[in-house]
Amino acid sequence: MSIGDNIRSARINKRLTQSELASLLQKNGIDIGNTTISNWENGTSKPDPDTIEEICKILDVDGNYILGFSKAENEEKNFSELDLLFSKHKDKLTEGDEAIIKAIIEQRMKEIDKELDGDE
Repeated sequence: MSIGDNIRSARINKRLTQSELASLLQKNGIDIGNTTISNWENGTSKPDPDTIEEICKILDVDGNYILGFSKAENEEKNFSELDLLFSKHKDKLTEGDEAIIKAIIEQRMKEIDKELDGDE
C-alpha cells in the first residue's frame, strides 16, 4: 500500500473525514485543506516529514505504518477488546454468539466507512 492508502486507512479507522483531519492538522500548525489530504490519498502528492509526524500523532499510528513498513496495530488486534469481553463472559456467551456479534460489528464498520467516504 502507498503512503496515501495508509493515511486513508488510518483516517477512516479513526472515523475522521478528510475535512476533520485537515482541521486537526491546522490546529497543530500544519496549514493544509482537505483537498491536500485528498491529493495525498490519491497519490497526486505526498506529505512532508513534519506533516507525517503530525498525522501519526493525530491518527495514533506509527510512522512505519504510514510509510508502509509495518501493519497498523489495530489491524493485528482487530477484536482484542471483544475477545476480552468474550473471555470475561465465556460462561454465558457461546462461540456462535461470538461469531454473530463479530459479523454484526464488521458489517456496521463497513457501513460507517461508506458513510465517511460519502462525506469527503
